[in-house]
Amino acid sequence: MRPCSDVFCHYLVSSGPTSFYSAASHLSSKQSRSRLGPPVPVEVMEELDQLADLALGHFHLVSSTPKVSAGGDEISFGSQAYARCMVYNNTYRRSPEFLWRLARAIYLVLDEAIGEEDTSAILGDPECQSDISSSSSRLYDPHNLNDLAYESISRRQFVETGLGVARRALYLAKYAENRGENGTPDAKSWADIYKWLAVMVGLASDFVGMQQRITYGCEFKDLIDKSIEYNSEDAFSHFLRGRWSYHVYNLSWVERQFAARLFATPPTATIEEAVKDFEEVERIRPSFYAANQLYLAKCYISLSDYRGAAIWLHKAKQLLDQNRTPPPHLDTNEVQTEISLLVAKYSGYF
Repeated sequence: MRPCSDVFCHYLVSSGPTSFYSAASHLSSKQSRSRLGPPVPVEVMEELDQLADLALGHFHLVSSTPKVSAGGDEISFGSQAYARCMVYNNTYRRSPEFLWRLARAIYLVLDEAIGEEDTSAILGDPECQSDISSSSSRLYDPHNLNDLAYESISRRQFVETGLGVARRALYLAKYAENRGENGTPDAKSWADIYKWLAVMVGLASDFVGMQQRITYGCEFKDLIDKSIEYNSEDAFSHFLRGRWSYHVYNLSWVERQFAARLFATPPTATIEEAVKDFEEVERIRPSFYAANQLYLAKCYISLSDYRGAAIWLHKAKQLLDQNRTPPPHLDTNEVQTEISLLVAKYSGYF
């Protein structure tokens, strides 16, 4: 068995077997793939960051109303961020500073319909093929008549592309650092590179079997730990690590036994570790994530502190009542439903 500490990410769902290719496989790529592109101008990074911040609910501007398409539909900030990334893709596709921002944009539009004309630029890029796409599925081909019959690509294919982009960002960042070249990321960018790769690894685990899911869980934890080492003031990273700890703490006996057969050290985490990260989120961004307050309540329920749970549930419901539900937005409906159910169950303790 291979040694591995604090593995597994229970909230990820498996759906089929695949082979695992670690970041090391990318480090052994051909030299031609190691060539860095031109640096991303500050104004381009600021443009993409502002759109992403608006999509993530980090701040609100007077002029922050989403654009309207020619057909009269609103274009979300996440879609705008992705569209702008497509404009810059050919020029900066070999820059780690651009690639991690592209991975973030892919995350922001995962639940939206993306047409083939929007995605073909990166889906056909062999340098951004992901672990699962290279081994268990075919990438979307805009020149294939069968593919052209569909107006949008599947969620799985989009996640695969995002994972490949995020791995490429880390590879090029390490390449620049090792060679002492211009374009080496600063501490904040390293944190973002590791964070968005962790996010994509987590999302990719939706489409792999149990063994691969455990391996991805181990990688996820390592990546998010590194991200927090570079930037300990990122609330979203603490939320992700806290959620990981909470679900590992709640692994079933069967899941623990399965993991123990694969690794010398089974997955371990305490509810106190989860609480610590969730409390860090509240310190950094108080009353911002309804999902974070929900998980704090669930932690207190696990500790049989029902009054403490009721207090956090009340706070989370207040955020929902104010329609303040920023990401983690991919499971917003589930968060709302669970808060409502738990409030009804534990309101008597408030």
